[in-house]
Amino acid sequence: MRRKDREVTDTGTILHIADQAGILRLSLFDDEYPYIVPLHYGYSFENGQLFFYMHSAKEGRKLELIKANPRVCIELDCDTKLISGGENPCEYGSSYASIIGRGTAEIVSDEEEKIKGLTLLMQNQTGRYFEIDSKVAASVDIIKVTVTEYTAKARIMEKPHMGNPETVRAEAEWQRTGAYSVRIEGMNRQHHISLREEFDEHDCEGTKYIVLLDQGYPVATCRLYETSSDTVILGRVVVLPEYRGHHLGSRVVEEAEQWIRECGYSRIVIDSRTEAVPFYEKLGYVSDHEGMIHNGVFDCFRMHKDLK
Repeated sequence: MRRKDREVTDTGTILHIADQAGILRLSLFDDEYPYIVPLHYGYSFENGQLFFYMHSAKEGRKLELIKANPRVCIELDCDTKLISGGENPCEYGSSYASIIGRGTAEIVSDEEEKIKGLTLLMQNQTGRYFEIDSKVAASVDIIKVTVTEYTAKARIMEKPHMGNPETVRAEAEWQRTGAYSVRIEGMNRQHHISLREEFDEHDCEGTKYIVLLDQGYPVATCRLYETSSDTVILGRVVVLPEYRGHHLGSRVVEEAEQWIRECGYSRIVIDSRTEAVPFYEKLGYVSDHEGMIHNGVFDCFRMHKDLK
């Protein structure tokens, strides 16, 4: 890799690219010219190795090419945004994050693995879990790419200059609107979660929200509501992508905890996405050891914290 300064080796960042790219470009051998096709995909990361699953009609050019030569290349990219060079055209560029890899493709015949591939594809594309049955699996072909080598690169846009964001305990409707805007940008748009799924029956009168405002612009939020006389559910913790890395997530949680104490509650419960468990553990939350639960569109672990 020529630009070693942009090489990405951190597994979390690599999986972020796989989560967010949305489209995988599959390159196949086709006589004298390469054949490239953009595809929706799902993926798994097992024992340090990437596997991608794409679906296809049961006949077509790409299937013929895979049967003739299973060696393939893949490319995914995300987080692309123009970087201005002002009046100098040579100073313009783009932020990005990408994966380029090589591997082998196969047309999956095992029914169980076809169902797995379709399930992963739907989760990655919609953020939802779907029950895939044998009839659905039989109606399509599934292409599985086992990635044998890959590199990842990123050019990250500089984080916006930020002062000391204002903390708002949102109870009025105009204040709650700030919380909603962060969730629309950070969850509905970024994770493709529908508005109906993101905004549920707990977004109602009496629910409390924390909102952080950077020069009046809402950049982070969380939600809290009572479930019993001593317990509050804390959730919908969202920080806008360009503001991550400034510890705003922990700040909204800590502000929510203080508000919860003042209201006289003694326990907080959180349903944490798998990848966020270490974040909450650092803030003093512990697992309820109920195992993984399915909460809305995410697989989660239930955690709690007893307030002193």
